[in-house]
Amino acid sequence: MFMDIQTLLIFWGVLIGFFILSSRGLGVLGDVLRPTGLFLLEKALGPAIDFAEGKPGSAARAWIIVGTLWLFVSICFTFLGVWVGHDPYALISLSGWGYSPSSSTLISAGTVAGLYGFIGMVIIGSSFHVLPILCGTPGGLPSERNGTLVSTPWTVGVLILFIAAHNPDPFGIDITLAGVAVMALAYGAVLVNLLLTLANRTQSPKEPGWLLTLAYIAGPASLIASSITNGPSLLADPWLVTKLIAVPFFLWSIAALSLYSAAMGSNSPLWSRTLSGTLLAGLIITSSAYQSLDGGLFSGLITQGSFVPDVSDSTRMFGTFLIALSLAPMIALSANIIGTVRTGGKSPEITNGMAILVTSSMALVILWLLNYAFRSPSIAGLNTYEPLLETIELMTLWLFFIPMAMGIQLHLYPSITKRSLPSPERTRIGYWMFVTATSAGLICMLISESINVSTSQLEVEFNSTLSERFAVVGSVIFYGAVIAIILHTVNVLRGLFHGKIQLESSMSDTRKIETFTIAESITIRSILAAGADVDTMLVPVSDTEIPGAPTEL
Repeated sequence: MFMDIQTLLIFWGVLIGFFILSSRGLGVLGDVLRPTGLFLLEKALGPAIDFAEGKPGSAARAWIIVGTLWLFVSICFTFLGVWVGHDPYALISLSGWGYSPSSSTLISAGTVAGLYGFIGMVIIGSSFHVLPILCGTPGGLPSERNGTLVSTPWTVGVLILFIAAHNPDPFGIDITLAGVAVMALAYGAVLVNLLLTLANRTQSPKEPGWLLTLAYIAGPASLIASSITNGPSLLADPWLVTKLIAVPFFLWSIAALSLYSAAMGSNSPLWSRTLSGTLLAGLIITSSAYQSLDGGLFSGLITQGSFVPDVSDSTRMFGTFLIALSLAPMIALSANIIGTVRTGGKSPEITNGMAILVTSSMALVILWLLNYAFRSPSIAGLNTYEPLLETIELMTLWLFFIPMAMGIQLHLYPSITKRSLPSPERTRIGYWMFVTATSAGLICMLISESINVSTSQLEVEFNSTLSERFAVVGSVIFYGAVIAIILHTVNVLRGLFHGKIQLESSMSDTRKIETFTIAESITIRSILAAGADVDTMLVPVSDTEIPGAPTEL
């Protein structure tokens, strides 16, 4: 479902207006909104707020830990859906309990758990930690207790959507809208918390901070624009989820947080601020059209009787043009992450998430080409490659979005939880297993679907079992991703209790150093990348106090 041109212009106008207003400060309006927002976050909840922990970092920790549990649920149901796709009777023993899901049902449930359960919760938890740092907000997040508390309604909302993916009306009524409403309530509290963080800033958040903030504003802005052009009927429909918490929220947030993690994890400044600006402007202009006619990754949440506005041919053409133009910010994001990590002067580390960020960045452009090539006929009204789209959407989820979120989580884990991961070796094994299993397994499944589409287009009988064999091999390989996620989940949970306690200096998100030893010719960029600033003392190696020793012949 594309936004029509009028809706898109209103959407851009709302975002630009918010950016101008917030970049110049809110003035008297800000002085009124700050105490009002803090009252809504703290006092308005009554005794419930007392049950939440208010220590610094508690909100971010709660979100990323619960999100990790949803990741395990997501990979399990996705694997079951992939397996049932070629073996429909694999779960027949559960039919005696009244549970006989299809492959598409299981994959939709896994997608809900992965998108909203893992990626959404990691994004929000990371934002609670990163945005106060980028803004230099005194005291950090305005309300840690509220940030911790609202993780509960979000989790309940994800659980309702997870059930709705199996059966949208178990009690005779559609529960999808109830799940979206609960999540929208939590989303509103998160948005107020982050806007107060932005309002209390002492410095400009730069490009990643602005992109992260606009990612949260995009959902309400989309609802406002759609309500103006299509009327309020959209607000009482399951398509609401594709407006409030959809592509801009996930893609823009992942882009902003991955740039921050790449810079901090490699101890390097962003490779190119020009690319960062291109990414900021490009994503806002182009990716707002990323609402496919069938719901895309959100298709499992859209009921058959949903209200779908008519899309004109001019809107299709304009949306297709924007999607084609979105290649530029995708390349900018990929190049900036890879260039930033390489600027550090050493190979990307697996344990701090840099390796998986680089791998996902390289996969981004390939996945964009696949999505554009196979979705273009669907945009034009043709269903030529419709059977392939489900596999391509799985590849987008498991080769880009989820790995990026895992890399961000691995990088921020020590500074959020104040502990390191207990087993670096388990992290390395999980990384190689996950990358190999998801890429090889999903490619095999794509080949299988391609064979089926080719034979159906030729309208000939094809008795070969080659397609089925590729499907079986792909599902078997994909099981390796289940093991990798188990290793990742166990490592994250054990780190809360058995991880080595990190010192404040080692957890600092700044790279400032007091002295820098110069042993050979070196560039200013390398010195700055190491954390030096104008007050850093440069010490030649000949002036150190290390005693000399005889030279061994």
